[in-house]
Amino acid sequence: MACKRKRLTLKEKIDILEFRTSNTMGVRALADKFSVSKTQIADIIANKDALYKTWAENGEEKRKWTKLQKTETSIINNEVLNWFSKLREKNLPVSGPMLQEKICGEAASVDEEAIDNWKVKIPEIIANYAECDIFNADETGLFYRVLPDKTMAFKNEICTGGNISKERLTVLLCTNMLGEFERPLVIGKAKRPRAFKKLDINNFPVNWFWNKKAWMTIEIMTEWLMKFDNRMGQNKRKVLLFLDNAAPHPHLKMKNIELVFFPPNMTSHCQPLDQGVIHQFKKLYRTQLLLHSVCAGICELVTAKRIYPFLQPKSYIQGRRKAK
Repeated sequence: MACKRKRLTLKEKIDILEFRTSNTMGVRALADKFSVSKTQIADIIANKDALYKTWAENGEEKRKWTKLQKTETSIINNEVLNWFSKLREKNLPVSGPMLQEKICGEAASVDEEAIDNWKVKIPEIIANYAECDIFNADETGLFYRVLPDKTMAFKNEICTGGNISKERLTVLLCTNMLGEFERPLVIGKAKRPRAFKKLDINNFPVNWFWNKKAWMTIEIMTEWLMKFDNRMGQNKRKVLLFLDNAAPHPHLKMKNIELVFFPPNMTSHCQPLDQGVIHQFKKLYRTQLLLHSVCAGICELVTAKRIYPFLQPKSYIQGRRKAK
């Protein structure tokens, strides 16, 4: 049976190292001896130099309870916990994928000095371009069938919800400093979904791509960039495009587009689309999705003749009453 992980004081860790020095025992035996996990024993052995150094630097009275300084992992955990607490105080829902995105994408430690240095360079980078020729592009995930999880209800009414849809699209938005958007790129899981059966994909107001996971890939991004470059060339424009350092974003040299990549771990602070533009896009989309659902429900009621009499001319209803 696996031993439950417990927090050890610095003195307890030193005791384990001293015992190991005088007794030839493996990690498993030490874990059983001190009732801790094998992972903890392995960590203590791997960091013995730092442990001994901390032990030597502290006074005799402090040694017993002194703990190591916080690691980068603990700092991230605290930041994510604070972020989670603020959202819950506002009664906002938080899911596992949201936490993962916060930890892996935006929660990496950011050097404030590096951000300031980057911002100082921006005027020089954009100096030779007009505002209409300075673009920013970024992807976002869109759970396109997710409806609001809150509703008005009668007093004492029990509200029950179904499973939240996990059907997802990837949407690439691209806009310039004047707020002029390029045609969005949308990535789904099917080359031609059933809903597209009688439609011409070439006439869509978006550029449709697909793969099994509905993710952005180097191939898709490269094709989009080349088409964007050709379009700018046809319009005799030279433009600047800011991108983040995501793996699917290729470092290409093009005729009409100069690519500039944000430094790592700075996009949440420096990327224009992350300053509320993507959030507003999703907000407007969900508003339209909700209106569509409401209208579909009304149409269903009309078809079923549940509210049909209320939609008829008054004279027609009176005529039916007299006939009876």
